[in-house]
Amino acid sequence: MLPENRQEVTVSLGGKTVRSTGKMDSYDSLLHIISAQLCELGITWASKSVDGKSNEIPAVQE
Repeated sequence: MLPENRQEVTVSLGGKTVRSTGKMDSYDSLLHIISAQLCELGITWASKSVDGKSNEIPAVQE
């Protein structure tokens, strides 16, 4: 729930590389994940794996 004096929610976007996936046989390359967090609520609203760091912006735009 939002505080009573707050009517808007801030969405924060961030990309991360899961480095340990480079050592796993089930992955051909490192796993990259882009996430959207709702800051005031402290939750992750959505996340999506992308092919690489350069694909984060197009993934968010979708």
